[in-house]
Amino acid sequence: MKTSDHVKRRITCGRALTVQSSVDPTGARQLSHPDFLRALFMSLGELGISYCVLPPKNAKVGDFQSSTTRLALSTRDETRLSSVFRLLHQDGYWLLQHTQDSAERHLFSFLWLRADAVECAVLDFCFGQFAGGRKVLSAEALLENRQRQGAVWVVSPAREFTLLLATAAATGGISDFEVKRLQALTQQLDREVADRAAERLFGLSWSRKVIEACANTRIQDLLPDLRRRLWVISLKRHPLQVIGCLSRKLFRSAKRCWQPSGALVVLLGPDGAGKTTVANFLSETLKPLFAMQRLYHWRPGVLGGSKSEEAVTEPHRFPPRGRIASVVYLLLFFLDNILGFVFQIWPVLVRRGLVIFDRSFSDVLVDSRRYRYGGPHWAAHLLERLVPPREKLVLILDASETTILSRKGELSFDEVCRQRDGYRRLVHNNSRMTRLVLTDQGLDAAQRQVLATAIDYLVCRFSKRHGVCLTCSNVPLAADASR
Repeated sequence: MKTSDHVKRRITCGRALTVQSSVDPTGARQLSHPDFLRALFMSLGELGISYCVLPPKNAKVGDFQSSTTRLALSTRDETRLSSVFRLLHQDGYWLLQHTQDSAERHLFSFLWLRADAVECAVLDFCFGQFAGGRKVLSAEALLENRQRQGAVWVVSPAREFTLLLATAAATGGISDFEVKRLQALTQQLDREVADRAAERLFGLSWSRKVIEACANTRIQDLLPDLRRRLWVISLKRHPLQVIGCLSRKLFRSAKRCWQPSGALVVLLGPDGAGKTTVANFLSETLKPLFAMQRLYHWRPGVLGGSKSEEAVTEPHRFPPRGRIASVVYLLLFFLDNILGFVFQIWPVLVRRGLVIFDRSFSDVLVDSRRYRYGGPHWAAHLLERLVPPREKLVLILDASETTILSRKGELSFDEVCRQRDGYRRLVHNNSRMTRLVLTDQGLDAAQRQVLATAIDYLVCRFSKRHGVCLTCSNVPLAADASR
């Protein structure tokens, strides 16, 4: 049976906001997507931020079935979003990612924990609508004549009609639901209002044709022509807006390359510590937060395939190479990492992807025999410091000697002790985001600790990048416990 508690939160205007959340008998919070939206709308209302809900891709305005919620906000309230994020953070909704999808659209990804699952949601804040290189709807226009629907504000039918038309023409695509929605709005609106909206987007000569296509659910046939028409109208009437829009788009692309929204996670540790299990767990759990995923073993493999399963099964079967041969092979492995980062890893990170490495170049510093390295240690240390990127989460998995030998019996007891000491030294000697995770306390406990550490890393990264002070102290099983 669920009970309820009340979490009182102080906000900048001095008033108190009470949010009701459910708790299971063991004390684990049972937050759902509707709970998240209720907390969001209450925060917006208490802070006096004007908003309206925009239509999702495949549902009516106000139907909150999708994990992505689109909202229009006034530009004057953009700086106040940090207060909303702090309130949501206090309730256990952690803001992990920000992506600027276009000139006036910002996507924020949230994650929270339930007793039996991990929940994710995306808030798509819109401060206007661009199409064809110009602003066709300002934020204030989207909020104009907004309507109350239950406990939330939704966009007016006239603005929804313009928004759907502009989005379809700009992207060149439209869903079946949006086609039917345009038909319904054409019948609902006054013909003069619909004509004026189409004329503003595509010109007088095309307005009647567009309205008839919407009424007959044939609008998708006109999209290629409408897309070209949008740009023709923009270049004729608003050439400076087009230049400014393209310039901002170029700047956003450069910023994404310099500061990608994807994440790189490196897993290190002795054989039998649970790296493969943790890699699969992170890949499945964090999947909703990222657009794509890549999993590598030790190196990208640009200069050749990865090691065979037989070599991994018996890692110390072959003797080390000579000093010169070892240095040559190490340089080749280093080059493989550089090329792989430039041509494989970095593009994935820029496209909001998750990259997981099961072992990495740092492994040579601890387990050099696995890679048959017999060269000078200073060379390995030097090259390891040069391997990009510097911003990454490094999880060093550890377990007791007895646990490791029960899982992998190829190594001697002394070798396992030596490797454990070597990996633990990496935690203390590395100033980057490196954390130690114990995996011999049970699979569930290890997975919770790994997830808490990943959340801690993403929350702190967001705070550092965007100057929003979000503490990580309310993350369960915080990573500090494993340091």
